[in-house]
Amino acid sequence: MFFLPEKSLNKKILEIMQKDPRCQYTASVLDRIFYKEKPENYVKKKRNKEIQNIRTEISRLLRREQIVKHRRGYYSLKITSATLKFLENPPITVHGLKLECRAKQTLQKTILRITANNNKIYTKEMLDWFKAMSFKESTKYRWFKRIPWEGRGLEVTVHLNGLIEIWVKSSELPLSYPDMVRLCSYLNGFLSTLKPEDIMVRQIGVAKDFQSLRMDGLSSITLHKFMNDWSKIYYKETIGAVRIERHLTCNLSLEQAMNTLFLLNNPQQINGNGHGEDTFEDVV
Repeated sequence: MFFLPEKSLNKKILEIMQKDPRCQYTASVLDRIFYKEKPENYVKKKRNKEIQNIRTEISRLLRREQIVKHRRGYYSLKITSATLKFLENPPITVHGLKLECRAKQTLQKTILRITANNNKIYTKEMLDWFKAMSFKESTKYRWFKRIPWEGRGLEVTVHLNGLIEIWVKSSELPLSYPDMVRLCSYLNGFLSTLKPEDIMVRQIGVAKDFQSLRMDGLSSITLHKFMNDWSKIYYKETIGAVRIERHLTCNLSLEQAMNTLFLLNNPQQINGNGHGEDTFEDVV
């Protein structure tokens, strides 16, 4: 018969501290927690020896900088990028989103079936349509419309050649996966008149907002990883949280981006061999 090896005292201590990283533990408290897991023949006179063993392991964890000492005899888990998930594990959200799509033909032919002699100018019928739909002129060839949507702002810009750009401004209220599903449904209805091809994601920001994390002595940390890849950690006063975000310039279909966001928030579970674990630091 095969028996799994018993967990080391070192791992048991870390597992208990991971359950509540804010809590401070003493050797005696840890021993009482372990005592509940002992068999009935556990003799109380052995407790002093067990407590000493716990203190020895605490000293080792302290030297390895896996735990921190608050005052004499009181210890808790050290919060690092690897252990932050035990303190708080908010969902991955989206903000700073730029979408692009393109109609099969020029804009005025797509909407009004008008073919102008000179496709570099808008016809009067097209200009009347813009005004009727509450679009405003940006340049000679671009018109835009700002739309409030569930506490966020959408800005849709249309070009004469059929290009459609959509900015989703959601820094104060980032988009969760269910929010993105509703946004896609809304855009499908709004863009139906424009008859675009597949919607592509050109820029995206993914983030986690930690309510329990604080930045002492720093206002922000910015890391430029690649040409079009920025990471930033900063305290966002308007929501009272530390935001860890990553901005990318990309070329994904909206469907691919949605699938990725779903998988990031529903990571593959660890199997018996310890494989398949996804971590947020792989993304942000």
